[in-house]
Amino acid sequence: ARNSESDPFVSTKFKAIYENTLELCSEKIKNRNIDIIFEAHSDFNILCRESQMIQVLLNLLNNSVDAVDSLEKKWIKVSTTENENYFIIKVTDSGFGIPSDVAHKVMQPFFTTKDVGKGTGLGLSISKGILEEHGAHIHYDIDSRNTSFQIDFPKRGKEIIASVA
Repeated sequence: ARNSESDPFVSTKFKAIYENTLELCSEKIKNRNIDIIFEAHSDFNILCRESQMIQVLLNLLNNSVDAVDSLEKKWIKVSTTENENYFIIKVTDSGFGIPSDVAHKVMQPFFTTKDVGKGTGLGLSISKGILEEHGAHIHYDIDSRNTSFQIDFPKRGKEIIASVA
């Protein structure tokens, strides 16, 4: 563990971020018999601090692992698309979603849906802060039939980051 807040923002392929993140959690996923799917509809670079983006993706994957561990069908899908302004990264799992009365709280610090002793309630809050430093946004996709979080990463990274800093 090290502080990466002063690392420079570097143009990095998202696929490399995904692969480096998977190296950290692939054994956990494999040992729990969870299928991992990567659907890249586009290959793109994002201006980021790679170690922080790995932290964000690792948090989302670990949350998904915990959520699907007791299910019969266990899968996690990381997918990418893009539109005119954003690269869109989705992490979706075979879970049945987050109840609407709880969904609006998931980004709050210390809020967790996990059993006592299983989570701090800081992962999504920290991830949200990291993404905001990158000019990106994360939200829970309430319209998905499964549990899904979406990151909208701006295509014009340098200008966005300069305005956030």
